Amino acid sequence: MSLLSKLDVNLDQFHYPSKEENIINLHLNHNSDNNSFTYTDGIENEDDIDLDLELEESISNPISKCTSNTISHDFNENYLCDYSNIISLINGQYISYQLSHDFSTITISPLSDPRLGKTINIFLPSKSINRQHTINFKEDITSSMLTVSIILKNGQFLFIELPIEYILNKNDNSLNLNNYFKLLKPYDFTIRIPNLMHSILGNQFLIVFEDGGLLNLKWTNNLEMECFLFNDNSYLKSLTNYFSRKKTDSELNRAVSCLIYQDKILLILTKGCQLKIWDLEKFTLLNQYDLSQGNNLTDSIPTRSFENIGKYLINYQDILIIFLPFANGVFQIGKLEVNSEINSPLSLTFESKNIIPAKLSTTSIWSLIDIQLNNTLELNHDSDESFLNLVILWKSGNLNKLQILSINNTNFKNYEWIESINKTINDLEIETFIANQNSNKRNSSEKIYNPVEKLKKYYSDEIVEYAENFLSANNITNDDNNLDKQREYFANLATILKDLKVSCDEGTSLTIYQDDIILINTARKWNYGIYKINVSLENMYYNIYNKTGNENEISRYLRVINGFVKTLPSGILPKISEEFIELSSKNKFKQNSSANDVTTEMTKIFKEQLEGKFELGNLQLLFNELETFDNIVEVLNNLIGNYLIPLNRQLSSSIDSENHMLIDSIIPDDFSKSIIVESLNQLINIQNAFILQILITFTFLEFSEEYLLKQIEKLIQIYSKQKIFMRLYEINKGLLIDEVFQITSKYGKGIKISSYGELFYYLEVIINNSIINYPKTFNPFIMKFFEAYVLCTNSEHNDYIIINELLETIIIPFSNDNNLVDNLLIGMNEFQCGDKYEKSFFKFTEFKDVRKLKDILPECLRNLSENEFTSTWKPLIESFSEENYQSKYMYELSCLFTQVNQFEFGLKCIKESIGISMTSIEIDEPLNFKQLQYKQYLDILMKFNLNVEIIEVLKSSSEYLNTEIRSSYYKTLLLNYPDFFSTLLKLCRGHNNDGLYLPLEDYEIVDSILISSIDSNSLQQHYPVEKLWSKYKKIYCLRIVNNRERSAAEILMEFASQLNNDILLQKKCLLIVSNILNTFDHEDDKWLLNSEGEIITYQDISSAINKI
Repeated sequence: MSLLSKLDVNLDQFHYPSKEENIINLHLNHNSDNNSFTYTDGIENEDDIDLDLELEESISNPISKCTSNTISHDFNENYLCDYSNIISLINGQYISYQLSHDFSTITISPLSDPRLGKTINIFLPSKSINRQHTINFKEDITSSMLTVSIILKNGQFLFIELPIEYILNKNDNSLNLNNYFKLLKPYDFTIRIPNLMHSILGNQFLIVFEDGGLLNLKWTNNLEMECFLFNDNSYLKSLTNYFSRKKTDSELNRAVSCLIYQDKILLILTKGCQLKIWDLEKFTLLNQYDLSQGNNLTDSIPTRSFENIGKYLINYQDILIIFLPFANGVFQIGKLEVNSEINSPLSLTFESKNIIPAKLSTTSIWSLIDIQLNNTLELNHDSDESFLNLVILWKSGNLNKLQILSINNTNFKNYEWIESINKTINDLEIETFIANQNSNKRNSSEKIYNPVEKLKKYYSDEIVEYAENFLSANNITNDDNNLDKQREYFANLATILKDLKVSCDEGTSLTIYQDDIILINTARKWNYGIYKINVSLENMYYNIYNKTGNENEISRYLRVINGFVKTLPSGILPKISEEFIELSSKNKFKQNSSANDVTTEMTKIFKEQLEGKFELGNLQLLFNELETFDNIVEVLNNLIGNYLIPLNRQLSSSIDSENHMLIDSIIPDDFSKSIIVESLNQLINIQNAFILQILITFTFLEFSEEYLLKQIEKLIQIYSKQKIFMRLYEINKGLLIDEVFQITSKYGKGIKISSYGELFYYLEVIINNSIINYPKTFNPFIMKFFEAYVLCTNSEHNDYIIINELLETIIIPFSNDNNLVDNLLIGMNEFQCGDKYEKSFFKFTEFKDVRKLKDILPECLRNLSENEFTSTWKPLIESFSEENYQSKYMYELSCLFTQVNQFEFGLKCIKESIGISMTSIEIDEPLNFKQLQYKQYLDILMKFNLNVEIIEVLKSSSEYLNTEIRSSYYKTLLLNYPDFFSTLLKLCRGHNNDGLYLPLEDYEIVDSILISSIDSNSLQQHYPVEKLWSKYKKIYCLRIVNNRERSAAEILMEFASQLNNDILLQKKCLLIVSNILNTFDHEDDKWLLNSEGEIITYQDISSAINKI
């Protein structure tokens, strides 16, 4: 049975921007003859780019000349590390480190906060001589230093000291740049190659050579190192091998694992399965055991040798466990006994107690990567309390497998193998999604559904970008309008993403975090695999097909309904899910619903989604199985009351979550944050899957019993609330968990997770206080996302794809058509989508009395005016409280639409706003608002060149728009809109009513603007006569159509008086003037004033014409 499940903890998933000042680069000079170094804080130049930025550059640049044969190597080189692990500090904190670039770069950062904390990159002058085995990390408690000791490939010994506080505190600058490392050459490693290095008591180092020899390095008072060889003949053998052509075989004596026992005894396991015990004080061999002899496993099963150096020895007090490579591997358990009596020589013996074969399939080859012992791990299973738990990390290729060997009593004879699920809930979802997609046969008449975007959501941004660049470099592209190309692209992308993620998840070491939580350090920086003990419902989910003889009624019931639902077509489950969500959000079940109402709704779902899509034999089998239960209602009550909500009742008695005192975090802790959100997501997904299966079975049942009503309604409500969480998790898990923390923790930062019990208890707090039992109106998580993506239009969340997803998966499905606020939220969300303006217009204009919204708004909208950020929605929301609420609301809508260049809808809104103002005479609207209305109206009309309406508005709005404002509009229109003046002339000339078309003030405004456009010295400045004539003609025409004949003649006379060099045009103008004056009835009226104020008569003009 699998009792543990895996969570992906990626500390880079919350999309915090990388801060250059928090990246420290320590470059040790590549010239090994001196101890020079360089130090950079942030980016110095392109040649000294730090590790993070090198990776980012690789991501941002397209992959060039990439083929399928190079993708693995290229990705591993640029994205993955060679080894990673975690250092536990005495103060309870943790430091993570990664070895990369062929063990030539070390990256160190705090585990809890790597992005916003300090990241230190150390670039070594030479790589480690034997991978991680000749690199040692140790906390020096007396000096509060982290020491890093490395035997380099060039034969030097590098010793680095970094202040702990300097690593943990991004503001600490206590690193002494002149004295933080030493390069020494205490021993000539050219003849004897180091294989392993261990730090031992008193700042000493134990070095194990490839030939099996041992060397002790010890610091002297003058900070140099001295060497002490152990008492064996390996050195002479090495010299013989070095100078002789005939090589002696030392393979079997090569050390593959070491263990320091009680700080004074060294245990070495050799490749030949010899256990050697050394005295670290006298450098002498105390004892030796041949572990390949004396066990019955090697007699019948072929053995295989150790492949690599590793951790094959581990102890708890005097209990020693040894991994041996017999068959698929065995674990030999024994006891160590030390004779340390006074005046007696030190001795140590090993007594074997049991040999336990590994529980691995013989069809695959698994390598042991790491082991850890734990005696506090409380597994949720039915066996006796375990005495010791051996946590084992296996690897086959780059696939991980985690097992626990649980030893149940002190004689080591009773034991149990605990399995784990080595795929996350997301991994399983991906497999299902891909399988469904591959079997989904769509035709061109169906709505095009893009599965690629959904697929990418399951993976980190960096992996997706790398995969897309790789496909692009190989000319594999996607086409949303071509189903065949889309399927091909999807298949290729799915394969690459899966392979890349497997590479990222490859385990390099094991850590028992806080002595309780199992953690795998992976090849991807800041990426961990957490193995969580399952609660009961999770165990039922992961072991649904493992029928046991002692299963309870709940597990049997869930197994029965799961078996039936799995026979249904997978494509109908999402549709049925939406039906149940609609039942909840649309309030289909009224307060006094009866069982008949429930049956009616269930029958409707059956008719629309299930009828004809199942085998009758499977349904009959379901009915037969359900009849074997004494009372289904009791089963449902038990499931809801004890499995869906209170997690502590799902744990074994040894895990009492109620006794855990939660410690609220004061500062962000991304590690705990990630564990919590992934655990919560897994649990809710599993609960949700079972609830859907239960609800589906009820669509096949006809019942009249009222007692089933409450259970079904409660299940539907829980299901709907869980779906909200699950969909918001897919959109932005970081934003979601931040809001969870705000609701459930004192400082809004969550809690520090130090045990499984604390995790379970906090999950129960979250489910009870923020997911299941929130107020029915205004789900806090939905409103948080609405605030982030819709209200904060200038924020980092301005992503149209996500805003659309929020609308389609959350805002619309979980809204009620009869709820005013829900409709308002839909309209606002549609507006922010960028391509749904028409829908939002119709949604907004449904509100005929926005006063009703004023007192029922969610808090984020009520407090909009108090928030510091600027939101384009603030004026619209504030309009609900105005006296002229409806006209102000439509005006603000018009402004919103014009801001996004949707002038058609803006025009409709402002027209309605003005219309409301004109009919609501009982409301005394302020003059400045009237001005805003007409200015908005004019601005939009100008966008459409609706000159007739513009002129009508201008000449009829003098009550609200003063002369200065109207003059400004007329000037803009006359000078920048060519068709405006001709339209104005047509309207003035075609006016059939009594009086003039333009009011006197408007005429004077237009006339003055046209006159001001003429420079009296234009001809003297060689201004083209044709252009000047056009300007004078405009004035002339305006005056003529407005019955200003004399002034029309005067403007032409002014122009003619300047035409000394154009006799023909001058004569033409004088003839026109003469004709105008000749139309006057009385001779005394046939005159005009020239520009000098002199009277010019008809006879004067006639004489001038004759002279020409």
